[in-house]
Amino acid sequence: MVKMSLSGWENTLAQPRETLYGLYELLSEKIDNYFISATVCHIDIETGKLTSAKAGHTPTIIVRKNGKV
Repeated sequence: MVKMSLSGWENTLAQPRETLYGLYELLSEKIDNYFISATVCHIDIETGKLTSAKAGHTPTIIVRKNGKV
């Protein structure tokens, strides 16, 4: 169901929060007592800016090229 629900995610790719909210809207009545844990990230290649959103997932950890966390 999740895979099928992602069919239009390219429309919100630069806004991870909107992508997750869209999934929630599509699946909230269909998954009963189950839950989905996910992280969606968008990286702007030109600026290097990372935008992320998470749902039911642990905090995102970024490890830089030099090993700094």
